[in-house]
Amino acid sequence: MNTLITRVADRLCSHSKAPALRPFTKGDWCGYAGCESDSPEIGSTDDVEVVLDGDSVTASVITDPSTYGGLVYAQQFPSADVARLVALAALADPSQVQALLGEPVGSL
Repeated sequence: MNTLITRVADRLCSHSKAPALRPFTKGDWCGYAGCESDSPEIGSTDDVEVVLDGDSVTASVITDPSTYGGLVYAQQFPSADVARLVALAALADPSQVQALLGEPVGSL
């Protein structure tokens, strides 16, 4: 199952124009100090910033570009592979974040 999920994720990345996830930098660790996994990843577009932290995904969606206001969504998944697929899907289509992650848990 994990091999299939990895192949689907690789294919999603290779065919999508959405930015890929990248490893955290020192600056990312300062902004997201609550991450618990050893190697969290982050990706962003003009509309969304997605953090993959082990088996959980957090997405910050900009709903008001003039003030950078927005909503924060978070969800834990059964495995890191499933979380990776959801994170990549959120990056590929930010309009689907609520469908992927459920109701917002906060605001920006």
